[in-house]
Amino acid sequence: MPQVKVIQIGTGLAVVLPEEQIKRLDIKNGQVLRLSETPNGFELTAVDPEFGRQMRAATKIMDRYRDTLRRLAE
Repeated sequence: MPQVKVIQIGTGLAVVLPEEQIKRLDIKNGQVLRLSETPNGFELTAVDPEFGRQMRAATKIMDRYRDTLRRLAE
């Protein structure tokens, strides 16, 4: 299992990922990652900004047409 190193950057800490994991996650310098706690530890996933934009748009539509969508679902 790969290990990571924690280093200090200014007053914060950073985790250095091995090159293999960087390639598997397909991440770039400065990209935002999501850290989720799971029953087995933590999970790190790449954030897709386009997916977030689409979900915000879908939420607005669902809020606006809530009654119509409820009737269609019957």
